[in-house]
Order: sequence, then C-alpha cells, then structure tokens
Amino acid sequence: MKHFILKTCFWSGIIVVLLLSFFNCSGDPRRLRNTGEEENDEVPIAIPQPPDGLPVSSFREIWAYVVAGEESAYKRGLPISDIGYFGAEIDSYGSLTDVPRRQNLSSFPGRVHLVVCCNFSNRPV
Repeated sequence: MKHFILKTCFWSGIIVVLLLSFFNCSGDPRRLRNTGEEENDEVPIAIPQPPDGLPVSSFREIWAYVVAGEESAYKRGLPISDIGYFGAEIDSYGSLTDVPRRQNLSSFPGRVHLVVCCNFSNRPV
C-alpha cells in the first residue's frame, strides 16, 4: 500500500510540473495574436559617420589581412601599411603547401607577410 501511495504521488507531481511548465511557456496571448505587426523593442543606435578621410593619423602601422583566393576584396587607397596573406599550410612532412603568389597583390605597395597555418590534431610532424 505504501508503494502505491508513493508511486501515485510521484506521477501526480510530474503531471503538475508538466502542466505548470506548459502554461508558463505558452506566452502572453496578446503577444501571440497575429496583428501583422511585430513589436520592436530595439533602440536605434546612431553610428556617426567619420569625417572626410579616415582618422588614422595617430597610428604608424595599420595591418589588414587577405585570404588566398579573395584578393579582389582588397581595395586600393586604404591607409594600410602591412597585409597578412593567409593561405599557406604545413603538411605532415613539414613542407609548405598552398603558398599564395605575391603577384596576386601586386597593386599593394606595402609589406606582405605570409601567414602559415598548421592544422594537426594529435599527429606528429
């Protein structure tokens, strides 16, 4: 008899918790109405436009990066001193592979640095 009472109380408690969860998660009916308009609680953020020319005179160097195959994303005229050129990798024999060609950035007059990636997970080099 004691086992039956405990079992009944347990399942009754589970049902009560599920019902309370269901009613609490169902949401406010006023929000669920399909009015055709969404409520917008966002506050607009004003992003000021920079003055003519970029305000970078206080920096001696400004670095950017270019991924091999995406060289067309580089725009001339930006005040960039150096470019990190991503794309090269080190294979399992320790050799450089997929080294991008510097000529692909021939329009850039500054320094170009080769960025090398070594993607090994628990493999000895």
